[in-house]
Amino acid sequence: MKKWPIYKAEEFCFKVTDGTHDSPKPQLEGRRLITSKHLKGNYIDFDSAKLISEADYQKVIARSKVDQWDILFSMIGTIGNIYLERNPIAEYACKNVGIFKFNGDKDKALWMYYWLKSPQVRDYVYAQLRGSTQAYLPLGGLREMPVAVPAIETQRKIAAILSALDDKIELNRRINENLCATIDAFYLSLFDSEIEDATIGDYAQKIYSGGTPNTSNLSFWNGNLGWFSSGETRNRFVINTEKTITQAGVDNSSTKLARKYDIVIASAGQGFTRGQTSMLLLDTYVNQSVIVIHTDRRMSPYLFWSLGKRYNELRAVSDSNSIRGSLTTKMIAAFKIPKGNDKRLEKFSNYTWPIIAKIENNLCENNKLIAMRDALLPRLMSGEIDVSDVSL
Repeated sequence: MKKWPIYKAEEFCFKVTDGTHDSPKPQLEGRRLITSKHLKGNYIDFDSAKLISEADYQKVIARSKVDQWDILFSMIGTIGNIYLERNPIAEYACKNVGIFKFNGDKDKALWMYYWLKSPQVRDYVYAQLRGSTQAYLPLGGLREMPVAVPAIETQRKIAAILSALDDKIELNRRINENLCATIDAFYLSLFDSEIEDATIGDYAQKIYSGGTPNTSNLSFWNGNLGWFSSGETRNRFVINTEKTITQAGVDNSSTKLARKYDIVIASAGQGFTRGQTSMLLLDTYVNQSVIVIHTDRRMSPYLFWSLGKRYNELRAVSDSNSIRGSLTTKMIAAFKIPKGNDKRLEKFSNYTWPIIAKIENNLCENNKLIAMRDALLPRLMSGEIDVSDVSL
């Protein structure tokens, strides 16, 4: 690393604080309460955030108010999720989230945002973690965090390089959201008025779940075969898996292969996971908490959009199955959806597949951009790559 001056975070920032420690009662309407799991880097997952009353919001906002160019950093649970607030007005409260405040200084905020993603910070954070049951980073650890700070020109050049990649990633994500919204609207125009019911089993060719290779046998893991778990259904479309297994892992377990364009549903899982539905854009093996629906190409988009719109119904059905709630293959087979006539099903399929192809292309491009950014970031933030000749 170049010999850049080192500051404590509380010296570099205007202020380092944390969000409310209170737990306001959830409401059906109101303001959003953000926790660490909602921080996604370039965006906040507002859809799964709890809503709190306006009165509770006003009580907690004094401690957890977020302004433009503030950075949110998760301190409990999944440590190290980061979000940079770029909007002039942020109307949400934060619970147990570290907040780096910069009084509107964009340059400092951008530099700190990428510094927090660097290997240096990762190593520091893991050394500071506390807690035997749930890991947490004390607020003092955030305030004492070392920050290497080059000259302002160098900060701007490095931030510009990384921001260009992040901006394209975010653009692709928003394009995909809009593409999905067009399919949502077309689905409603075709099927919202359907009265007669059908079941998933009427349209599916196969419905099954998988299994997990022995986690203590290292020869079963980190192979070249994808292995999909229920938590990954948080992504509407799936182009890769977080874990991989070997052929030995397949041969010595009950895991099963799901094919590209199959529909997968989380049959169990904590929090919001159970009932989430995804479409696979790759072949992968699945675990026992994932239900796979295999059907022909014409029916796949219709089943996927029908189930995606019935998350709350799937949750209600699973809640009736056991105390903890779970979905079974029999329950999915019997699950009711509108019965579409052949002409409308064909029309929806022809409309949807070209859009799914565009979504897949954007996701693949983002994978490449993310890999490029993640390879460049540590070298840029350490000064290994000289940016003195870069023109802004």
